[in-house]
Amino acid sequence: MKCISATLFLVFLCGCSTTKVHLYKRYLSDDDVLLITQKLETLGYDVEDNTLDFPTEIQHPTVIYSPLIQDEASLTNLVSATGELGWPDIDVQLLFKGNHWYSKNSVGLFLMSKGVERSNRVGIQDLANQYTSDKCELSAKLKLNPDNTYQITYKNEPNTKSQHKTGHWALTGYPYVQLVSSNNKWNFYFEIHESHLTDIIGKVALLELKPLSSHHVFPNCSFVYGVRT
Repeated sequence: MKCISATLFLVFLCGCSTTKVHLYKRYLSDDDVLLITQKLETLGYDVEDNTLDFPTEIQHPTVIYSPLIQDEASLTNLVSATGELGWPDIDVQLLFKGNHWYSKNSVGLFLMSKGVERSNRVGIQDLANQYTSDKCELSAKLKLNPDNTYQITYKNEPNTKSQHKTGHWALTGYPYVQLVSSNNKWNFYFEIHESHLTDIIGKVALLELKPLSSHHVFPNCSFVYGVRT
């Protein structure tokens, strides 16, 4: 620890820019995010967390950096620090993965809490997104929040009851998602479907929620979320 701190201190005296760490926290507990952030900030890193999904190629704890990185020692120290925190076998990858790019003064840090693994099965962490309606007459958006609340909004407000527009959601058993309105009067069920498409820019991973039944207060729509891989 003392050696790492001394090394960073000398680097800063030399006038090098602080290395920014983009911490991907989608698969981390709140306690782990706090622990990692405090540790790295103590060592002089600028930590910025996000809830973005991992590129599809990343299945294990990984650091991604640019070949133009100015402070290579900060990369070595970062790997050492994450090892001390409980991630000793971290992969170090050059350049970029998917649509995630890093500059000469920034790196991407992809970590998962113990017991969490990426797989082909969609988990609760992956479902928390804003979805756009598809295959229906109404234009609507469905937002599933990380705290298991939801909101639905319409582009052109329909003349229907509004109690169904907010409530709670749950993964009741893969691949089914349940929405329960705030007043507990309305229940809606969706089935999770995963697919991929390719356009002129590149590949897109799609997550689609297909309704299991229609209901007069809720649009009979599929809701789709896409991310470039």
